[in-house]
Amino acid sequence: MAKNTNLILVCCILLGAAIFFSIRYRNIIHQEAKLEFQLKRANQQLQSLGEQLALQKELTTGLKEEKSALSGSLKEAEGKISRLEEKNAGARERIVSLLKDIKGLQEEIARSKEEKNQLEEKLSISEERNARFDASLSSIPELQKAIKELKLQMRKAYPKPALKTKGYREEILAGNSGYLLKDGVAAYRPRFKIKVESAR
Repeated sequence: MAKNTNLILVCCILLGAAIFFSIRYRNIIHQEAKLEFQLKRANQQLQSLGEQLALQKELTTGLKEEKSALSGSLKEAEGKISRLEEKNAGARERIVSLLKDIKGLQEEIARSKEEKNQLEEKLSISEERNARFDASLSSIPELQKAIKELKLQMRKAYPKPALKTKGYREEILAGNSGYLLKDGVAAYRPRFKIKVESAR
């Protein structure tokens, strides 16, 4: 009886151990399968990340090349802007110089116009005088009248001395002795010659 009880107890123990180990083995297999699935998934993610990294490297390389190209373009643009600014400054200086020249030319034109107006006015006055002079020369009575006025002006300017005065006799006797100027004084009597030309 005791042997049967021990045997049953041993069998129960063995059966319990078998059940425990079978459950344990099942759990281990399940966990192993789960770990394999996770490992496979991790490998897939790692491969995907590697592909993304390679793509990122390509993008980075492209961006670096694009950045280098843009830097070169930026330097060219800066050089062009600098040259354009220099040209702009030179153009402004030329414009200022041209404006000064234009102002000077405008002032010179204004002076020339004023001189032209004055010359035209003088020419008009001269033409009027010539017209009057031509009219007076074309008329014999007017010419005789002009001669009389000229003689009258000469008599007023150089009055004839009295013949009975002592000084005049001495002047006639002495003459000018061949001098035109003597002691800083004119030694001859002025004479006027009137010449009349026909009007043209």
